[in-house]
Amino acid sequence: MKNQTYIFHTHSLNIYPTDYCNKRCCFCKLKEILTTKENSNEMKIDDLDKIIDFAKRSKISKLRILGGEPSHHSQIVEFIERIYEKGLSVPMIFTNGLFENDKLIKCILEHHIKVNLNYLSIYTNEESKLVNKNIKKIVGRDKRNSSAFYLSITFYRPDQDYKYIIDTCMRYNIRAIRWALSEKSMLGGNMHVTWQELRTMVPLILKFVKELINLNIYNEIECNLITPCVLTTRELTFFRKYTSGFGYFKCLPILDIFPDLTVHYCMGMPIINNITAKNTIQEMFFVQMLASEYFRKKPIAQKCLECKWRQNRSCQGFCLQFKYDENNSRDRKLLNEGLEWLNNRNRYCIKK
Repeated sequence: MKNQTYIFHTHSLNIYPTDYCNKRCCFCKLKEILTTKENSNEMKIDDLDKIIDFAKRSKISKLRILGGEPSHHSQIVEFIERIYEKGLSVPMIFTNGLFENDKLIKCILEHHIKVNLNYLSIYTNEESKLVNKNIKKIVGRDKRNSSAFYLSITFYRPDQDYKYIIDTCMRYNIRAIRWALSEKSMLGGNMHVTWQELRTMVPLILKFVKELINLNIYNEIECNLITPCVLTTRELTFFRKYTSGFGYFKCLPILDIFPDLTVHYCMGMPIINNITAKNTIQEMFFVQMLASEYFRKKPIAQKCLECKWRQNRSCQGFCLQFKYDENNSRDRKLLNEGLEWLNNRNRYCIKK
């Protein structure tokens, strides 16, 4: 590990202004830490300034906004404007579309912020009306003709319906879909795809991507959980050719910043650091990379030991979260701080 060289490639940070979400999806990897409105934590403007200083000394100029549901942060417009006032930008905001805030829509359009809307199949009739109204306001008024507007879908079972999201793309001339397989939440309480289930998901994803190609809809994978060993050579070639972002079977620290200024490897793998007055993103990246390398080297199954993808170091063998063994003392030691943080947060989460 001492001789290993890691290339720092992060150009943006993910910030979570709130840990409250008004639509808690069954597949969400934040399931154990999403709170009620009454118990929610909101990132304050002063804390945002600390993040901005942290980003600037790390030579990072972009802050992507995720959640929770960021539109329900009480000062979300002021929050975004502050980022721009300080000389940084917001390349993307992730939302479920369930908000009534024309000031936010105006802010998104003025700053040309890419919108990634997690378009759900579980909206009520009233929710569906609200989401579609917001889509029309954003796409209909954006001079870029919806080129910076994505719909997102997360797959978590092999018989899942996706027709509704394609229909919405065609209705509003949306030309991009971002898709993912459901990742395991920190405590595994969400609906997620296991390594053993990967192969059963392939026919559904293939059919989905082929339909998008026929309709000239761009598609992009969010986090590539699919391991190459579950694909035929033809399938692998197909996805590499037609799905943007496909073909990287190893993950690097994403660096998610929560309202309490903890910085996470990703919200499914509890390797965390804390922002101080002097540290940098680069320092955190290397610390988290070294910690995650231990899990990356662990095989998820016996067949991994002889796999060519593992031997040439092009595959880490599925999501790192599945490699944590609570009975292994070294595993517990490496994730101790993150697991303690999770247990503290879990006391306030929504119980269902």
